[in-house]
Amino acid sequence: MRNIEDIQENLKRGVIDLVILTLLTQGDMYPYQINQEIEKRTSGNLKFYVGSMYGPLRRMLENGEISERRELAGKRRFRNYYHIEQAGYDYLSILQKEYQDMIKGMTMLIQSTEDNP
Repeated sequence: MRNIEDIQENLKRGVIDLVILTLLTQGDMYPYQINQEIEKRTSGNLKFYVGSMYGPLRRMLENGEISERRELAGKRRFRNYYHIEQAGYDYLSILQKEYQDMIKGMTMLIQSTEDNP
């Protein structure tokens, strides 16, 4: 039998861009803040390792979907805040549609197998 953590990680990997961009529509955030908002807004049902966000953030930066600014946080420490750009809103719209279609299809599939075992 497969490890539940592996299953969870695979499912989360497919939605991390959607999650990050959705939160950035609420305002600029840094990765730890994004992570805390995810846990808070999902009552702990959705959790990510902060480190798992850096790859998607870099990719979205390279694609122009987000931008970043660096701010001093303390005497010598900096935080990178991320901001959603128009290309990010466009990408988010596509992600939302695809996610909704997938959930609808999966729900139909699961219900059909429950009705016809």
